[in-house]
Amino acid sequence: SGSAAPDLLVPSFDSDQRKSALLPATFNLVATIVGGGVLSLPLAFQKCGIGLATLLMIMAAVVTDFSLYLLCLCARQTGVSAYGEVGRRSFGKRLEWFISGLLFVFLLFVIVAYMVLIRDIWTPIVTLLFGLDQELRGDIVLLGALFLMGPFLIQRELHALRYNCYVGFVSITTLALALVHIAFVNRGMSDKDNLGFKKSDNNLVEDDDKILWGATDSLSDVLFAFPIITLSFLSHFNILPIQSALIRPTTSRIRVVTDGAVGACFVLMYLFGLAGYLSFGAATQGNILLNLSTFDNPLVFCGRVGCGVTILFAMPMMALPCRSSILELLDCWLERNRVALPIEHQAAREETPLLSIDRSLDHADSLEDRVHISKNPFIHYGSTFLIVLCCYLGAVAAPGVAIVWSLCGSSMAFLIAFILPAACYLRIQRKTQRSHRNRSMIAFSWILLFVSLGAAIACTIQTISRILRV
Repeated sequence: SGSAAPDLLVPSFDSDQRKSALLPATFNLVATIVGGGVLSLPLAFQKCGIGLATLLMIMAAVVTDFSLYLLCLCARQTGVSAYGEVGRRSFGKRLEWFISGLLFVFLLFVIVAYMVLIRDIWTPIVTLLFGLDQELRGDIVLLGALFLMGPFLIQRELHALRYNCYVGFVSITTLALALVHIAFVNRGMSDKDNLGFKKSDNNLVEDDDKILWGATDSLSDVLFAFPIITLSFLSHFNILPIQSALIRPTTSRIRVVTDGAVGACFVLMYLFGLAGYLSFGAATQGNILLNLSTFDNPLVFCGRVGCGVTILFAMPMMALPCRSSILELLDCWLERNRVALPIEHQAAREETPLLSIDRSLDHADSLEDRVHISKNPFIHYGSTFLIVLCCYLGAVAAPGVAIVWSLCGSSMAFLIAFILPAACYLRIQRKTQRSHRNRSMIAFSWILLFVSLGAAIACTIQTISRILRV
């Protein structure tokens, strides 16, 4: 391997704009990873079997960790701080448009799915807490939740949401521990009434033959489950803002953030998926909360509340990059049409230091004329309102999250997490001096690119065929 190329950090290495220490940065990434997708992990274990699911989760964690670091290297070598801008520096304006549009659509799907989960989780809880005889309307409960989360949804930086991360992590850990307890007791006793479930409830494990300890022989089940596992680790849309906010952002400190976050999430999500499957066996559903339909068990109630809190505080973590993506698209349009800048934008541009970018990347047009329309308060609050409104209308109309997760995981997740970071890194390295190229990273990137392309095609075909059969 050659010597590393000099880093072009935005903002600069010792900038006052960098406010995040290692722990908040790590938990910001943890909060991005641990979200609604974790609720479907027990189903992935049920489809694959414990042995194969374990192998797939290890593989997904390792590859995700590598691709996160790969994306950070792309940003550091091109002097940008957004995913779309990495695409622009690598292949030109069209890829920036594609990446920003892809992230926007993907995150819209995710926010809609989160709102559906918030509606389904909190409606019975609020009804129970207020002692009502008739269940409240889910859309009303969801609207109230959105009002409560308003101050978080309008934040401009991930650092401002750092306390959400701790609350969300503790909450999902509560549900995981509840599942562990239920699995432990269910595997060791025959009287299910002590857990608050009826004996006739067929959602509980009764025989060992309902647990698949090895691996399934159904390729279609594996292709169905693998996107669920991949989606549960997806966090690439927030890693560059985290790097931009990190104090002293050396590559070793970035690795501490990615390794620590992915490692912690792997342990928590593996425990969650395994315990959920051991609790309900062959009856495990796509949303594990559908198996936890009773409130008689205090652990189940605490678990549902914990999960509801997690999803509530994870939603702003999705709304922020969603808004950034659509505003980046608008920036591109304004730049393309050479729209005149307001005075406050001109001042902002004059104060922004110019980047010294490698001339080998000049084919991707300069970013110096970028408008950065998000600095306009009206645009910021207006775009947030429109995103929340559109997602709310989608959530009210959506019957459930199964189709949403299937579409996101089988197609868009592979592109965002693996294919695009690998392709951009290879393109950047091709334009870099030979003495600065990292041959081992290049080799891993080629492997990641081809394997993820094959997996994306196979999983997408399988998902579409399942949808058409329904």
